[in-house]
Amino acid sequence: MATSERKATELTLISNARSLADSLNREMDKQIAVAATLAHSRLLLNGDLPGFWQQAKQALTSLPDSSFVLLDPSGQQILNTLLPPEATLPRRPLLDVEERVLATGQPQVSDVFSGPVAQRPVISAVVPVMGDGKLRYFLHVSINPERLRSVLREQNYPPDWFAAIVDRKGMFIARLIDPEGTRAGTPAGEGWRESMLRAPEGIVEKITSDGVHLVDAYTATHHGWSVAVGTRKSALDAPLWRTRWLLLSGATGCIAVSLVLAWLVARRFGAGVRSLQQAAITLGEGKPVIAKASGVREFDNSSRPSPRRLRYASLSKKDCAGMKSACAWLRRPGKSGFGNGTS
Repeated sequence: MATSERKATELTLISNARSLADSLNREMDKQIAVAATLAHSRLLLNGDLPGFWQQAKQALTSLPDSSFVLLDPSGQQILNTLLPPEATLPRRPLLDVEERVLATGQPQVSDVFSGPVAQRPVISAVVPVMGDGKLRYFLHVSINPERLRSVLREQNYPPDWFAAIVDRKGMFIARLIDPEGTRAGTPAGEGWRESMLRAPEGIVEKITSDGVHLVDAYTATHHGWSVAVGTRKSALDAPLWRTRWLLLSGATGCIAVSLVLAWLVARRFGAGVRSLQQAAITLGEGKPVIAKASGVREFDNSSRPSPRRLRYASLSKKDCAGMKSACAWLRRPGKSGFGNGTS
């Protein structure tokens, strides 16, 4: 029973992990769709960057906690909605996500990294901006991990459950239990990272950096990340311990009942023995025996007076003494009929 309950809980965790992955996929697909629409903006393709900046800011009304960043193929930022259009912006080396866009020509999702302007961990969905058959820009929709924490909260998990999103490198993007939002960009547990390398989905036990022993169900998303939903191992083992306590209580109860029954049987047999002893004493004194039921058939039959017992019990002490003397005389040598075999 306990094993089946644990298995049912694990299946529930896997089901919830898949549901969380679906929710995250929808969120990222939405971000990519808005960026892909902007990538075809006539303002952008015509080089009207101030006009495009205004257009991008308006598009953010449907993307809370996000911003847009436009880079050229060398990694130079051209535009960032976090700053005015005329602001001087930094240049940086291309990220892995941009290299993948160059290789595939398709939108890609980044791992967590530190935004040079935002000055905090971010993730990006990157779409190519093409012109005359060539890549002209990378358009990032830069997402605050807090937005993805909102996706976790929207799942309405039980209070003692854990949930998290990690990137391809095993770094936390968002955790359900992270009030300060400080865990983004920090490594997930080694057990989880190793399990992700072995299989895209499964169950893993791990001890968090907070010292909590968890059982997690994890699965991969369409965009290369992984999500996990878990609970404390103690909660998962609770049915097993409950069954053990029930078995222990049942065994203790059986032992207690057995001891009581043994005491009752011993008490009844003891009463039978005492009844037989009293009957023997009474019979030896030549008094009539009054049988008392002990509840034990063998003892009751032994103490019940038979005709032979009654006959001997009715003899007086004088009669008994006379019979003993006669028997002794007849056994003397030389007496007729006994002792010497003569007639």
